[in-house]
Amino acid sequence: MRNNPCIDRNKPYWQCKDAMPPDIPGQVYLCQVSKDVSCGACCGLYNIPDLSQPRLTSLLQRRTEELRKIPRTEDDLDDFALQELRRIGDDRPYPNFHHCPFLGLIGPEQSRVGCLLHPLVPENKGIDLRGYSFYGAAACRLYFCPSYSRLPDRYKLILQVTAPDWYLYGLLITEHRLLQALFSYIEEGLGRRLTQADFEGHDRARHLIQPLLTIKETWPYRSATSPGPCHYIFEDGEYTRPGTMYACKTQAGSPFSHIFDELDSAFNTRKALHQAEADLEALLSSLVQALS
Repeated sequence: MRNNPCIDRNKPYWQCKDAMPPDIPGQVYLCQVSKDVSCGACCGLYNIPDLSQPRLTSLLQRRTEELRKIPRTEDDLDDFALQELRRIGDDRPYPNFHHCPFLGLIGPEQSRVGCLLHPLVPENKGIDLRGYSFYGAAACRLYFCPSYSRLPDRYKLILQVTAPDWYLYGLLITEHRLLQALFSYIEEGLGRRLTQADFEGHDRARHLIQPLLTIKETWPYRSATSPGPCHYIFEDGEYTRPGTMYACKTQAGSPFSHIFDELDSAFNTRKALHQAEADLEALLSSLVQALS
């Protein structure tokens, strides 16, 4: 967990760019954003069976409370990690992708996800304990997910001013291909680039974008073989998306094919494909109209 120096003042980082380290690609910080918005996807946050927001939140709340009582010794931390991983089990969506047992809820109100071994967590008394994690402290300091370099800065900022919480933000911010496809379609309809100003102080636009922020969870056309809302954020070839599955009697190809691919879609009939296109067109067009 990299520290955002603005968080303690409840001030979004984009109002504190003078405090941003110079090595952040694009100078748009994605990890710890504000009091309620953060991401732990690269630490395997979503790589748990039966992923849902209530289940993940409950898991993190329990874990945070239990770790508070654990002495900060090597043996105690190792035992805690082992017990947490046993609770999750081996049936993870991506078996070769780790889930860090030291992910929890941080901040005065436990309102966002973060690393419970970070020196800013009060129980750690200023000591950096991230070396006890699977990836180690160096990975936290040096690793930047593909979205840092692959996603246009304006898209990052739009998501940060519209995401309602850490759960939806983390699910989407690491999906750079999906965000590219969604926002590019909107920009084509508008005939101009989107900016964060389109959504700041624009209640209707903020309201209409919310279904797009939940689309990974609510998409009804997801393939039965999909791992669910979780995805593998690294680009090392370990896990790749299969692309949209079209039955032979459907019309393969669609203006939304890139979006369908990133949502692990499957269409058994032409009717299902056309309905998915109509649903997506309605969501995107309503936002275009609101912003025009």
